[in-house]
Amino acid sequence: MQLEQRRRRPRLVSLTPLIDVVFILLIFFMLATTFAEWRAVPVSAAGEGGGEAADLTALRVSVDADGAYRMDGQSVDLDGLIRRVRDGLAVDEDRRIVLATHDDAPLRAVVAAMDAIRDADGHNLSLARE
Repeated sequence: MQLEQRRRRPRLVSLTPLIDVVFILLIFFMLATTFAEWRAVPVSAAGEGGGEAADLTALRVSVDADGAYRMDGQSVDLDGLIRRVRDGLAVDEDRRIVLATHDDAPLRAVVAAMDAIRDADGHNLSLARE
């Protein structure tokens, strides 16, 4: 009597659970990770007793209520602001920069001005109210 031997088929491993786990991990890390690079701009609040000599040498940048930029009384755009701040810092790189904002100035315009000053290598920045 001969017993019939069953042929063993190779067992196939399903990759579906592995792929599910990988996708779940991918979604988790995408939601848990921030891709924005946070850069801080050091700012000091302009005090009451800064002195007249310091105010005369400081570069003055202002943001109007409509979001327009002015430097030394002349209207400029962001690229012009970067150029003029660089020119002003060419003589003294530690020169103080005063960013004066109107009470109704849009925050987006103020932050854009701060970024432009940082891009122009300005690091001695003070905020003031116009």
